[in-house]
Amino acid sequence: MSLIVLIKTKEGYVLSGDSRLSFSCDRSKHTDNTYKVFCYDNRIGIAYHHFADINGKQLDVILDEFLKAERKLLPPFDLVCDLREYICKLKCNQNTFFYVFGYQEDECKKFYFNLAEDNEIYEYKNSRYVTGGQDDVALDIIAKTYNDGLSIEDAVIYIDKIFEETENVDDRVGGEIDLLHISPKFGARWLRRK
Repeated sequence: MSLIVLIKTKEGYVLSGDSRLSFSCDRSKHTDNTYKVFCYDNRIGIAYHHFADINGKQLDVILDEFLKAERKLLPPFDLVCDLREYICKLKCNQNTFFYVFGYQEDECKKFYFNLAEDNEIYEYKNSRYVTGGQDDVALDIIAKTYNDGLSIEDAVIYIDKIFEETENVDDRVGGEIDLLHISPKFGARWLRRK
């Protein structure tokens, strides 16, 4: 499982994800070295949560291959369409969510699809934050304390708190947290990458 959090700040959005890979046959076994947040063309963030493999191949490897494939420069919606087509070719029907976040003009576009559902692409409209995975604790913290006037530095501290409090109650979330800043002015840049 995992936790994905995207929050709006004064200077764009920060996308974050943990690195825990839990094994479905034995939840007490896990590793903390997988990637769940990715960057496309220094402009767009991609993340996933739930199952960490498709047909025995880790999703971080699959997403790396997808991102290395040659393609023309794509806006967020076209990229999520390409990603869905690429993943669906693997012929897998499992409960795994994929997210694509990036600016098109001055608006952050936020899309997702789930392999286990209808594979439709959905858009988050007017959302200041998005969470996915083991997000009960994150949603509780955000509901009580979030404001979108955070600086990037304060957003990093805030996100670290969300992940720490979640990990304290759910062992399916843990390990290092990758943080990607996505802004209309500078595109996407890593704030922290393991």
